[in-house]
Amino acid sequence: MTHRLHIAITPKDIDRGLRRTLWPALKAKGFAERTERVAWRRVEGNIDVVEVQVVGPDADASGCPPVSFSVYVACYPRFLAGTEPLVPARHGLLRPHYWHCDPFDRVMHKTIEQPWFRPFGEPPPGTMLRPFRLHREGLMRVLRRDVHDRPDIWYVREDGSNLDEDLQDATDVILSVVWPFSARSTIRLA
Repeated sequence: MTHRLHIAITPKDIDRGLRRTLWPALKAKGFAERTERVAWRRVEGNIDVVEVQVVGPDADASGCPPVSFSVYVACYPRFLAGTEPLVPARHGLLRPHYWHCDPFDRVMHKTIEQPWFRPFGEPPPGTMLRPFRLHREGLMRVLRRDVHDRPDIWYVREDGSNLDEDLQDATDVILSVVWPFSARSTIRLA
């Protein structure tokens, strides 16, 4: 695995894939607002949130390409409205992220096997500043370093050859959580 060499797939490819798969499926379930990686649905004063995050700079410690991603679902209950001054808004409507919804949030787990995660699989760049190098060394002492799978990250191969499979699995997992509960109130997180 070569994280620092040319990567054939970029975060923009993830965004295009989300526009093809996840966002139309969520729109059909009432998620009327979205950005490139976050969607919101308003139900009886509550706000359901689906958020996709690429691994990005955590790729070295996670052991996967930087365009691999995690998905969070959350509910921002109406009783929290006004208690958190840092929740972003647009046109007067709150647009919380999953971390604003604590403890009403959950990371999604994929259903496909991807036993390719290899944390710290490459040496650090020679130009790494000392504080970053020390931080990396500390992480290497506490994080597992064997090749393994992670249920919370969809591993996107550097050439993008499995992106469609990853996006379809993520869509299926998300819909299994958000759809059955949209008729009454919000996402079930238990």
